[in-house]
Amino acid sequence: MRNNFTLLYAEDDQTVRESYSLYFNNFFEEVYSSKDGKEAWEVYKEKLPNVVILDINMPKLSGLDVAKKIREIDETCKIIMLTAYSDLDKMLNAMKLKLTEYIIKPAKRLELENIIKNTVSDLNSESNNHIRLKHGFIWDVNEKKLFKRNKEFKLTKKEILLFNLLSSNLKINFSNENIMNYLYSTGKSNDAISEYELKANTSKYRTLLYRLKTKLGHDIIESTYGIGYKLILGK
Repeated sequence: MRNNFTLLYAEDDQTVRESYSLYFNNFFEEVYSSKDGKEAWEVYKEKLPNVVILDINMPKLSGLDVAKKIREIDETCKIIMLTAYSDLDKMLNAMKLKLTEYIIKPAKRLELENIIKNTVSDLNSESNNHIRLKHGFIWDVNEKKLFKRNKEFKLTKKEILLFNLLSSNLKINFSNENIMNYLYSTGKSNDAISEYELKANTSKYRTLLYRLKTKLGHDIIESTYGIGYKLILGK
């Protein structure tokens, strides 16, 4: 039942950590582990896992502190917190962190498995509407918005139209003629429009691509000479 999502599991007990890491490999493409909160935060920043399982009490940095740091830059990561009955009062402070779930320790395998399955199901539903692009960008097909982690990049109407077109078919290259007709609604072939119109649209189109790359700091639209343009997908 493995999928293409990744998990970070933080647990200070080595025996428990190694045992559960092997178990989680049944559900995730990649499982990262860490022995304390500080290491968990470093691994998170490097790997950007889809799901994080944290013990509320960990050495060097608590699970709550790690969750807070994650939420400062990422609202989409699924966070599952392991806690003891004596720590339930701390969970009240965690409500604003938008935890996916919390589990009272010791965690039962069946309970944990059900939570994992539900979390993966949610990720699958979300991924159907989210296109992961290069450099960590995500295009929300339904909302027609571009994000990187929890930061939305404000797009102009033409930029939104461009992403809307390119995301409609990720397998093909769209020609300059296709794109310019879509963006500027000429409804004509290149043979039917004047040379002035063609030059004007070409100039606007090139400026649009240049400004978009400058705004994002990266080029996430691939140009294939003589063929056209397509979105560059991420891993």
